[in-house]
Amino acid sequence: MSTVKVINVVHPSSATNNIVLDSSGNASVGGTMAMGSSFMRNRIINGNFDIWQRGTTGTGAVYVSDRWGTDQVNTTQAQSSSVPNVESTYSIQVSGSSGTIATSQKIESFNCYDLSGQKVTLSFYAKSATGTPTLNFDLRYANALNNFSSMTIMQGSSTTISTTWTKYTFTFNALNANVANGLALFFYNTSTQTFFLSQVQLEAGSVATPFEREIYSTTLAKCQRYYQIWSPPPGRGVSNSTTAINRIGWPLLVEMRIAPTLVISGNIGWYDGTATGTISSATAGYATTKMAEFDATASGVTAAGRPIVLYVGGSTGTISVNAEL
Repeated sequence: MSTVKVINVVHPSSATNNIVLDSSGNASVGGTMAMGSSFMRNRIINGNFDIWQRGTTGTGAVYVSDRWGTDQVNTTQAQSSSVPNVESTYSIQVSGSSGTIATSQKIESFNCYDLSGQKVTLSFYAKSATGTPTLNFDLRYANALNNFSSMTIMQGSSTTISTTWTKYTFTFNALNANVANGLALFFYNTSTQTFFLSQVQLEAGSVATPFEREIYSTTLAKCQRYYQIWSPPPGRGVSNSTTAINRIGWPLLVEMRIAPTLVISGNIGWYDGTATGTISSATAGYATTKMAEFDATASGVTAAGRPIVLYVGGSTGTISVNAEL
């Protein structure tokens, strides 16, 4: 075995040291260290389209794959099993009936404020369903802190895609200070030609590093900061009358971005030790970022003051909480 003793490692075409070694065994890297392991480089959550809590398709200004939504009412976003390589299980298919079709992700201020004054690099795989359409992409900042009802385009570009999966990269110039309000990444075309995306990554610097894969549970927990769904949750409450159950509460799976909005879909079964019944709508909500709680109109309640639990198998309904940007 031989030993190479050096202080500086320099690429032949580089004007500066690429790696500097000190006497304590520390290594300083001049650029970005491209490795297959995760260093939390990617500012995009669910860039591999692994998480689909809401379902696998949706049309209109909605979220479908977690953290991915659109403001185009004629756009359909759907799960696809067409993928570029073994790194992915699903991709997102974006289609529509007319006009511009789009998908986008909004990044809250906590996760992007440090990008002010920095170059950022976008990398992604894309393909079309037919032909060679133009795929546009841009970065926009929120005009108020974490409020994306109004946005301003910072920088953008476009590329021509084909029916073959291809990796694309693009480096944006240094972002301005408004990125501290929150950042949005948009993909769209104006020709209503279906496109697919996979392995989307946005990172600081001018180098596109290998796609940062995460274990499923890590990505799911990141998505649950913005949206959670149960069928049903482990809710506990008390009957207030023969037609109402109050303070049905449970801890949230992870702390959410803000106190969420609660939505009941279908009927949720309850049980009080003797009787059973259902609830189908909330009359008041008391959620915090760590706990959901609500009052509801209920059927089948026999008396006030009885402890109530929501139970598995009592219905096919769901309860979701939403704290999206």
